[in-house]
Amino acid sequence: MKKIYITLLIVSKLFVWSCTNDPMERERPRGNPAFNPRNEVTTTLLFRGETRYSKIFREDATLIGYLSDRHNPIAADHLQIMDGTRRQPAPGNAVRTGAQNAPALSFRINGTEAQDIRRSQIEAVQLRGANADNSSLFGNTVTFSLSHSNDAIGTRSASEGTEITMYVPKLVEILSPRVETAGDLLPFVYYRSFRLKWNADPRNENGLVVAVEWNGSDIFGGHHGQYVLTVDILPIDNGSAILDNRMFENIPQGAIANLILLRGNIELIEGFVNEHGEEEAFRLVAASEATLPFMMVREITLIEE
Repeated sequence: MKKIYITLLIVSKLFVWSCTNDPMERERPRGNPAFNPRNEVTTTLLFRGETRYSKIFREDATLIGYLSDRHNPIAADHLQIMDGTRRQPAPGNAVRTGAQNAPALSFRINGTEAQDIRRSQIEAVQLRGANADNSSLFGNTVTFSLSHSNDAIGTRSASEGTEITMYVPKLVEILSPRVETAGDLLPFVYYRSFRLKWNADPRNENGLVVAVEWNGSDIFGGHHGQYVLTVDILPIDNGSAILDNRMFENIPQGAIANLILLRGNIELIEGFVNEHGEEEAFRLVAASEATLPFMMVREITLIEE
């Protein structure tokens, strides 16, 4: 249960989790392919109460939407499309026609099929070696629609509707500690009264999710057999905040850890009548995430000359 809880804390983990059928992959924390499931796991949720991001915990609702993530400040943004409307073929149907293989539900983003956006991402990388331009999906109002691919199959829900228009905040970017070149990677972070700066979005009323994640590695090449994840909410998107000192608890001197900043919008689609005539709920997520790998500093020694 604890590992499942870890997976639910960060939206990016949900995208990875829902895209694989391998139970071990589902429970492996991000950023550490060699994660040992026997590691000691420590998770801490600092904020209390309900926030916009609390909707992500609705396990009974299918996940749809997109996430742009950047694994370090000088890496390219990578857009992940989550289309939970695509159904797995029923057991025993080994041979199916093209029409039978077509998805029963259609999920569109600004009028374009989500899977077409995903394919354009793959093609851009294969043909040009660069990601497609998805800037219009952030810092703008985006329309999402959910409908039946074939109107003869099932009916739409008239009570809740199948179209949602919502503001998706700007792509989040960590501005301080500033990392502009490879030589700037792994900046030192002192745990006490650490100030984080990012590009503010005055239109974002949801705040941000901030997390510190440690996979047990340190600068000496050692591995401590631990996994630590601490999560908090920054309620005001003003571009600067001093993090709670508890964000860095259980992370020792010299540890190599990740600071993760996530910003987005989440809505619930409820009462949608699916192709089986049953009501179904969906979690609609549109967000961006920036990751800053850093070196933990807990002790500062002054050397007198």
